[in-house]
Amino acid sequence: ILDISKRRISSNLVGKDSNYAGQVIVKTNANFFGRPEKADMTNSIVGRFYHSLGRALSSGLKRELLHNNYPVLDSLNRVPNWVWKRDDLVVEKFLPEVEGNEFALRIWVFFGDQEYGARLFSRNPIVKARRMTHYEYIDSVPEKLRQIRRNLGMDFGKFDYVMVNGEAVLLDVNKTPSVNKSRSPNSNLPRLASGLTGYLQRTI
Repeated sequence: ILDISKRRISSNLVGKDSNYAGQVIVKTNANFFGRPEKADMTNSIVGRFYHSLGRALSSGLKRELLHNNYPVLDSLNRVPNWVWKRDDLVVEKFLPEVEGNEFALRIWVFFGDQEYGARLFSRNPIVKARRMTHYEYIDSVPEKLRQIRRNLGMDFGKFDYVMVNGEAVLLDVNKTPSVNKSRSPNSNLPRLASGLTGYLQRTI
């Protein structure tokens, strides 16, 4: 799988003239705030020039998202015009999973025929591991997501999703999931690693 951009995997995109009245969120089209792509650009001669120029400009002139933040806005008419002019940004419906006074994010990690799921909780609407208050493992995965995985042809990866009104909403597809070694050991990883056996049996 080569393309995991929001424009390929998201069913929640809205345009400037969309008939949508709810909250929206501004994201990068690429995962992880587009950092891998920016790194590739910065490593080029032309990229280093523009990177240096960008650092010299004020954040207002650069018109970029705040560092490590996807802004949630009350409506489409609050989205700045410059956002619509950038191909590297997208606007999606903001569809949070809420439990009590916290937001929840579900992840599904898989390798071959092995998998595990978890639900992360945070007081921040953008749920990230470094901001979470606690987490729990979950056993079931919606069939809708399994079908998306089959359609994409993914053997290894991670889906980020939420459940809204009983419906699974896919937020991100990650083809290079990693583990934070500073946290407690994840007992699911040895079982996940055994997915290599099934993968090899199918490919050899």
